[in-house]
Parts: sequence; structure tokens; C-alpha cells
Amino acid sequence: MNISATELNKHSGRVLNMALKEPVIIQKNKYPIAVILSYERFKELEDVFWGKDTEATKINATWLSADESLNFLKS
Repeated sequence: MNISATELNKHSGRVLNMALKEPVIIQKNKYPIAVILSYERFKELEDVFWGKDTEATKINATWLSADESLNFLKS
């Protein structure tokens, strides 16, 4: 669903209700500038993002040896 920023200003309650069902893209001068989505959907996306970020970190992790860690802490 796409709406203009003007429509958001005029009908914010209706737009918030629409966002409970699907993300609402806000456009200004016909260009997308923001998205309104339900809190539940936001939490789902956040969980997916951080879960993938954690997995990527595990795969690409480089670990310091005990001596390297000690030297780092002393510096």
C-alpha cells in the first residue's frame, strides 16, 4: 500500500489501521520516504535481522589467542 505524506497527515488513524494489515509506504513527491508497519511485523523483521547477523558473525569470526587478548588488554 502506497500513500502520500499529505494523506498520512489528513488520515493518520486510518493509515495506522491499514498498517496493522500490511506495511504502508509513505511517499513524498512520488518517492518512497518511510514505511509504517505493525509492531508485530517489526519484531519479526528485527528477529530475522539479528538472527542472520549473529550467524554471519559466527561464520566470519576471528578469535584472538590468550596472549593476543592479554596484550590487547594491557595496551
